[in-house]
Amino acid sequence: MRLFRLFILSSLATLLFAASLPIGAAEERWLDMPSGVEIPVEVSSATSGPRLVWLPSEFGTRSHPREMAGELAARGLETWIVDLHAGYFVPVGRNSLNEMPDEDIAALVAAAGADGRPVILLATGRGAQLAIRATRMLQQAGPVEPPVRGLILFHPYLYSSRPQAGADAEYLALARAVNVPVYLIQPELSAKFWRLDSTAAALQEGGAEVYRHPLRGLTDGFHLRDAADLTAEELAFRGEKLLALIERAARLLVRRPAPNRAAALPSETQASAAREPVLGLRPLEPVPAPPLNMQALDGDTYALEAYRGEVVLLSFWASWCPPCVEELPSLNRLKADFGERGLRILSVDVGEPREVVEAFLEKIPVDFPVLHDLHGETVDDWKVYAYPTNYLIDRQGQVRYGHFGALDWNLPSSRVAIEELLAEPRPAP
Repeated sequence: MRLFRLFILSSLATLLFAASLPIGAAEERWLDMPSGVEIPVEVSSATSGPRLVWLPSEFGTRSHPREMAGELAARGLETWIVDLHAGYFVPVGRNSLNEMPDEDIAALVAAAGADGRPVILLATGRGAQLAIRATRMLQQAGPVEPPVRGLILFHPYLYSSRPQAGADAEYLALARAVNVPVYLIQPELSAKFWRLDSTAAALQEGGAEVYRHPLRGLTDGFHLRDAADLTAEELAFRGEKLLALIERAARLLVRRPAPNRAAALPSETQASAAREPVLGLRPLEPVPAPPLNMQALDGDTYALEAYRGEVVLLSFWASWCPPCVEELPSLNRLKADFGERGLRILSVDVGEPREVVEAFLEKIPVDFPVLHDLHGETVDDWKVYAYPTNYLIDRQGQVRYGHFGALDWNLPSSRVAIEELLAEPRPAP
């Protein structure tokens, strides 16, 4: 920490841009970091107001933030687009940000605020962890007043490990040690939408003032993806509405008080530290299945209790989820192959208007009931953190296997557990 503090005090002048740029003009600079790496930063200049430092997600710096930067600068938000993957020569991917030294990210953020202008960090997905760690490191370094006045987080990933079917997700201790204001943006068409309140609650544990902003009808990452991959609604929002949202969030945060000292860091639990992701269907400690009694699209009401004595595959999904769409045909085949032997398939569409689901099923029909959970009433009891989520329930009504994500149920490896449960005796009457 002492070496890092000396770097901040002695080297900030060399990190600042020497030349002033015309308002909105973009210029790429390479900043020397404490580790010796040079980080490319594309700056769209504004003469006053806060600086917006846009950190990449785990999937890299996309083209759209660069397109927006000039317009944000014209609104008075000087914008720095940071390309960490290029600086460290790290390929994009789920764990790519693990390669980025916290000291470098903190030094970069310190450079953004070295002239006294307030800094707002914008991050997406796992990039939120970088933003939080850099903020905390600057709060701990002193004696320079930390420049970060707030965080704008798009659907942050703040779990201590990848959630596993049948288990509650745990938040990083880091997520529970944030005390600068946070503007939390969560698209509706996402499993994280149903965790918006719990994510906000985790952030508030450290003293953060959290503003929650759900985005109806949009999917995670819409603000980064190529235009060809967007719906008409997402494409329309990504123009003036998205610019106005980011500007409003930044100007709100910069007006809020930001503490100079870091919040206390809670210790990670042994369970979260030891947990490793399990691939494929995960055997679970047998527990009675949570209640499920819900109306389906066909108008009938289905109760899981009525299937006692049968093996049930219960699938939670949504029509906007590509892996779910890929999985549905193999579920149809599964019913055809195992239905006469006692396998029953129930599915639950979560969070979509009835007419949307019905229109989807006209194009991709299914041979099993689709229960309609418009308000996400099932996600807490069934620990749904991703779509699709599948559970296998035995003849005794106990949850025995689970899996987050799509499976190809045509593969023999996906059917072993079903064969096992079907071979078990039916309960006595």
